[in-house]
Amino acid sequence: FSFLDLTLSTMSRYHLHPLAVIYDTPRSLGPSNCSVPSNVWRWGQMAASVVAHVDQKFPGLLEDYEIWNEPELSISLCASNATDRLNKYISIFANAAAAMHAQASRDGKTIRTGGPTISQLSNAKTWFPALLNNASTAPYVDFVSFHIYLTGQNEIWDGMSWSSL
Repeated sequence: FSFLDLTLSTMSRYHLHPLAVIYDTPRSLGPSNCSVPSNVWRWGQMAASVVAHVDQKFPGLLEDYEIWNEPELSISLCASNATDRLNKYISIFANAAAAMHAQASRDGKTIRTGGPTISQLSNAKTWFPALLNNASTAPYVDFVSFHIYLTGQNEIWDGMSWSSL
């Protein structure tokens, strides 16, 4: 947790309250970062260990945890197709959020879990209801979020500036 501790110490000094994103698969649970964890229960327990660590070392600093980043993208969560990706994410979210909330409760703390961070808004109409209408995930969806990219590196290289944005 050394990198996390350093980052949270810095944020604490500046009175910031971060939102953490729990994502990627460690080698012990998959061949690549974007792999669906081979054991989603274990992945959830690992996410809960982050909550336990933060609650102990930085009480009150970190309360918001987003589970995975842009899981609708095949480069973020590697699954065979969009339906499989959504179903796998639901399983990941259900296991992680339940374990994280249980850990926070044991610590006498309150956290919020959210996700998915959708970047393709056309997917929101499928992904958000899938989480909100599922008995295993709905109790743990404290927030949903999405990214809107107005531009990218190519536009910057082409001379885009803040005023033209």
